[in-house]
Amino acid sequence: MICFASPLFQVLGFEYSSLIALASSIWVMLLASKRVIGLTDISLAVVLRVFSEALAYSGIPLVISFLSLIVIPNCALLDGLVFYIEIVPLTILIGVLLGIAVGITAPTNRLRILLVVSSWLLWLMVSLLPGYFGPQIFTYGWQYGYFPGFVWDEVIELQSAYWWSRFIILAVSIYPLLLKRAVRSIAATIGVVVLPLWVAMLIFELFPHLGISHTTGYVEEELSKAVQVQNAVLHYSPDSLQPDEVTFISYEIGTDLDSIRAFYHLPINSFGTIDIYLYPSVAELYKYIGTRSASISKPWRSELHIAKENLQSLKHELVHVLLAPKGSFPFRISYSTGITEGAAESIEETYDGLRSLNHLSSEILELKLASGVSDVLGFTGFASNASSKSYVLAGAFSSYLISKYGADNYLQVYSSLDYEGIYHKSLKDLEADWLADSKQHPVLMSADDSLRTNYFYARRSIIMQPCLRRIGKLMKEARGFFHDRQYEEADSIYAMVAAEAGRADAIQGRVYSLLRLHKVKEALAILDTAPSATDLKNQTGLHILRGDVLFLNEDYARAAEQWQQAARLKLNAEHFLAAYSRLHCFAMAEKMDVSRLYFTQLYDGASSSTLNRILGKLGQASQQCNTTDSFLAEKKYLMARNDESLGELKNAMHHLELSLQSIQNDTGKDEDAALFYRLMLKRYNTYRACWKQ
Repeated sequence: MICFASPLFQVLGFEYSSLIALASSIWVMLLASKRVIGLTDISLAVVLRVFSEALAYSGIPLVISFLSLIVIPNCALLDGLVFYIEIVPLTILIGVLLGIAVGITAPTNRLRILLVVSSWLLWLMVSLLPGYFGPQIFTYGWQYGYFPGFVWDEVIELQSAYWWSRFIILAVSIYPLLLKRAVRSIAATIGVVVLPLWVAMLIFELFPHLGISHTTGYVEEELSKAVQVQNAVLHYSPDSLQPDEVTFISYEIGTDLDSIRAFYHLPINSFGTIDIYLYPSVAELYKYIGTRSASISKPWRSELHIAKENLQSLKHELVHVLLAPKGSFPFRISYSTGITEGAAESIEETYDGLRSLNHLSSEILELKLASGVSDVLGFTGFASNASSKSYVLAGAFSSYLISKYGADNYLQVYSSLDYEGIYHKSLKDLEADWLADSKQHPVLMSADDSLRTNYFYARRSIIMQPCLRRIGKLMKEARGFFHDRQYEEADSIYAMVAAEAGRADAIQGRVYSLLRLHKVKEALAILDTAPSATDLKNQTGLHILRGDVLFLNEDYARAAEQWQQAARLKLNAEHFLAAYSRLHCFAMAEKMDVSRLYFTQLYDGASSSTLNRILGKLGQASQQCNTTDSFLAEKKYLMARNDESLGELKNAMHHLELSLQSIQNDTGKDEDAALFYRLMLKRYNTYRACWKQ
């Protein structure tokens, strides 16, 4: 592990400790069972002697990890030591108890080894079942402690559920020691292993509030409202959605289902009920499912779990569920991660709201950030690249296969990965054809295009980045201070992360904290001087924030320059809309005190309703300033966005309509105005179709 694993696994930390515990657990059972052969009684002294021996051996990986510090630095050594102490000794103790139970009941040495291995596998498989049969992605098991699932979350914490799981398994593992005499038979061995396992699983099932194992019923206690859309059922919390939000989300579910079925030629009756669990926040999603950053689909259970703020990924997750009949056991997806994700990406008209997958993949290839797609089609290759790059390349390749050979053939590959049998070409030849096709449609790249492409795709995989756990812990702590309005403490931690890791989100955290402290000049100084803020790649994503701070500092000309740069870069649709709106709405800011009030309230944490009232005043001010129609269009767009955040979607549609009317005449004069018009029109047409239906 230390010599060949990635930085995430090779240093003393959570992953290292869990894998050492897993590897040690079966060896400890074998050792303990061997030490009690021939004994008729098991005393506490025997248990302690065996445990001491096993514990001493378990210190070897710890010592080796410390020695590796000579050549491999560990930026979170104390955290890693704590994880090792919390995970490994408890695994050793439980392994000793279960090994002794087998040793005092196994009638022969050969059966002893066989029963240790089989019982170890049984415990391991059963411990993973809640993550497969339940809604959660995490599991708890005595061999490894805590498994967070195959979804990345930079913050790992062993919470109360971990300690409950350890306590319960430890308690049920003790009872074989209460036997008066050794009973050597296979039946006795099965009893001392299976009975504790059955009791532990029963406790996990009966007490979901412990957080160890969640059931569908437990989740539906929180998401108690339900509405049916075609063959899908949307589950949500009663106080999390306004009535028109339910209407709109239901409409989008219906249109997504229709478009996926049409794209892949799926019969409308080819699937049973799909359960969509919509959580009020990412915090609730983490509590019940175990992830903060991702939406989760479970095709084999015909369900998906998503937080309200992540609804943009709904269609992507629905593809995974609807393609379950084409997937393979046990997860009902393709055995190729790239094909699985490519199937979900290829259905979208654009990847970032502005550009197609083919356009983005051509830019990646043009800058030589990738040489092909074959290395991202497998699980390890997909994970070893930056996720943004893997998704784009897999999606572009899948789109190529579907457009050239048809969706039906692609679904056969999704099921079998038999490229030669279906396409009569090897994967290598198909990749070469795709690369040749890409070269026939070259993308002319400007300097801004290169900046944008490098910003998103010239990154390393998370498993190849050192110190991620430490940085994640610090960022969580900083966000906690910020949430509690302890802005100075938040700023100090964000500063530490920015200095150590150079992360742009740490710079943003510093700026937000200082603005809440009304230290505008200090915030501007950070953006102008901090190495991580002046780094070219980070600058690419900081133009809007830099413009906002300059605006608050009454430097309107430089603010407009920053917003103009952001609008020109067009990182994605939302980024462009934010930049364009600022650029036009506040172009005459020095004449309108209300626009300054808007920004002040925005960075003081004003509620959406407060911002909406300010936008109303901004509209009145714009009338007096004799502004252009495009100015009014941007103002109406901002009002629509605020209405949307309040769940007032009919008002949002009304403001979008007025905005479209105002800017329509400018679309032939200004390329950005035309793009702004198209993006608003698309959203407006979605609203209109929803209400018409």
